Amino acid sequence: MDKLEEMVPGNTQFGAIGVVPTQSIVVVAAMTLYLYAISKWVFPPIIRGGPIPPVYEGNRLLKVYVTVAGFVGLYIPIAYIVWCACSHTAGEELVSHLEPMISHTFLLGAQVVAERVSFSCSFSLPARALVPIFYNTLRLYDIWAWLHSPHHTSFSLSLALSNLILWSFNLFCFLIPIYLPTCLHIYYSQAFKNTHHS
Repeated sequence: MDKLEEMVPGNTQFGAIGVVPTQSIVVVAAMTLYLYAISKWVFPPIIRGGPIPPVYEGNRLLKVYVTVAGFVGLYIPIAYIVWCACSHTAGEELVSHLEPMISHTFLLGAQVVAERVSFSCSFSLPARALVPIFYNTLRLYDIWAWLHSPHHTSFSLSLALSNLILWSFNLFCFLIPIYLPTCLHIYYSQAFKNTHHS
């Protein structure tokens, strides 16, 4: 951690823990408030008495997909960041190389926490679906900046490209066309049933 903190130059403001860009922390705070407002006034819970089970609960293929995404998007980048901090001299080049990667991993970790909170707080399915959609969209900007870093090694370039492909597929081929419509269908079907039974 000390080495990571030494990498921060005077003209770059990092978060309270010394390594996360301040703008990423601000984005997470704003996103949290916005998603809370969405869950209260736009897509309020229809079913009371506990969280709704995940849409694809028990799907083995999805579990494998999530595990692979966790390694490619979180664990391997964190390991690479730690390796760079421990084996390279601190400087502007190293900071500019690692900053988009650090922001991406921070936002992905924040997404995991937000998804768990949205489940435990019984957010409706559409509100829960917006959590990964919003965070995935934000992280693509960091991944794009990471991909265009001028200080790449062949490994970091491959890792950035893998994350770009993975999270672009996740957003445009799963979350938006499949997951969100499914959540909306379940939500409005339940609202329709409740309306006709009341």
